[in-house]
Amino acid sequence: MIIMKTLTKTLLMLFVAFLSAQSVSAQDAKMSDTRKAKHEEKFKAAAVRLNLTDDQQTKLKAVLQQNKTDMKALREANKDKAKEEKRKVMLEQMKKVNTQITALLDSKQMEIYKQMKEEKKAEMKKKHEEHMKMREEIEGEEGIF
Repeated sequence: MIIMKTLTKTLLMLFVAFLSAQSVSAQDAKMSDTRKAKHEEKFKAAAVRLNLTDDQQTKLKAVLQQNKTDMKALREANKDKAKEEKRKVMLEQMKKVNTQITALLDSKQMEIYKQMKEEKKAEMKKKHEEHMKMREEIEGEEGIF
């Protein structure tokens, strides 16, 4: 009787663990789909703003896909290195990709692209400042820990 209860509890726990794992896996897939859709939406908006031809869009997608693969490999290859070394390697990759992107654009598109980069830079700076302000507020409070 005790063995049966123990076995039943064990099977029930395994079943719950299995369902939890399936739920987490489904959530990851959904987040991935959401992230992909968001990236596709951003790409389409940029393509419209830059007035890219179909050929330029195809080439740009290839550059971005290759960059994704390269960045993943660089992160893995440099995971044990110091933060500044990692940053240097990533910046080199970003410069390489920027060169590839600008090679696809005509002069008018290039001006728009530069403007888009400046807007993104300003947006990132603002987010960083907000993050630092929030961090200062939290660290300034006493008795948190």
